[in-house]
Amino acid sequence: MTTNVQQLDELIQQLADQIANCDDDLLLDELIAAHSNMRARRGELPDSEQSAPDASSNPRTPQEARGLPEQCQMPPTLALAFLERFPAVGRHYFLLRNWDREANNGRGIVDRETARELLQGVCSWRRTLQILKQGDGYAWDLAGDDIRLKSPAKVSIALGAGYLRGNDVIVDTANLTGGIQRVRAVLYSTLHATRKLKDDQQPAPMQRATLESITGVKPRSQYTYDKLAGTRVYKNVHLGEDWNDVEGRQQAAINHGYIFPVYDRKKRKRVIGRPLPNSFASQLVTVRYGRKKRVNREIRDHLLQNEGTGKGDQDPRLTIFNHDENGALTNFNKNPDRDHYWRAGSRTLPTAKRDCKLHGVNAWYAVEGVAV
Repeated sequence: MTTNVQQLDELIQQLADQIANCDDDLLLDELIAAHSNMRARRGELPDSEQSAPDASSNPRTPQEARGLPEQCQMPPTLALAFLERFPAVGRHYFLLRNWDREANNGRGIVDRETARELLQGVCSWRRTLQILKQGDGYAWDLAGDDIRLKSPAKVSIALGAGYLRGNDVIVDTANLTGGIQRVRAVLYSTLHATRKLKDDQQPAPMQRATLESITGVKPRSQYTYDKLAGTRVYKNVHLGEDWNDVEGRQQAAINHGYIFPVYDRKKRKRVIGRPLPNSFASQLVTVRYGRKKRVNREIRDHLLQNEGTGKGDQDPRLTIFNHDENGALTNFNKNPDRDHYWRAGSRTLPTAKRDCKLHGVNAWYAVEGVAV
């Protein structure tokens, strides 16, 4: 009997050490549940806590019971900044800020007991304390028992995110109360949500390497996040010159590598086709943020006072994909050493039955750049 008690004591101590050093939300919940079960077996818990539920079988507490709003509104610029540095901090910030705006009249102050009640189904209170300490000075200021939420302008300044770009994104709260991987996927998909076109067409193509430079997410993780967030991926193809032009076909193969014949409905002939980067369409809904001008003005004033310039960070992306031919020619005059594309619609047809996967892809024409 003494040996069993000693083994239980050793297991309880090992679990306590693992809980103290654990950073993963789901694993932390499982460790806490196992620790409670061991203590119950040891006889250290009262009767009300004897049956501690298993974290793997216990579903998340419904958001209505916690008082959180059903949906959260977030600026994509801040979402991507949190994704790159503090995803868990970003989740808590958006949950608390949206609750504060709807149920607390936007006071910007949340006491710890209220935060504990609101976030009890998101992660353990021990993990929440770690996140609160991690986000102190970036997303909020800890003052005694109060959590003073920062404004979007101050958060952007603290994270170095620059000006807020694009409309805000509406996210279901249920997507923010699950595992941290789903939270990362939601924050990542806000970029695709802001690139929707007004005419409800697919956004312009974008390379995985460009997405990595903007979000800091590796291409392998991008595939996982697209699947978790339900992001739709569309293929694109460039329609070139006549396929029967042997010299043009050879030159295209030298310049671009892989080419293939595609039937162009508009020109009614086979042309040279080559693949372009994919387009990504998020299922998230965007809304206008009326205070964005005032927020960006505050960010500009901070940049003027501290850096001597109000330009902020410049977007490194070039506009090479355009809606129509006039836009492509205009951008070509500004940057003639790059190819500039305009949308041709879904005008491709397969040249053979084995090429049926090309049917219905987005087609693009191009004015080719001049080598300097």
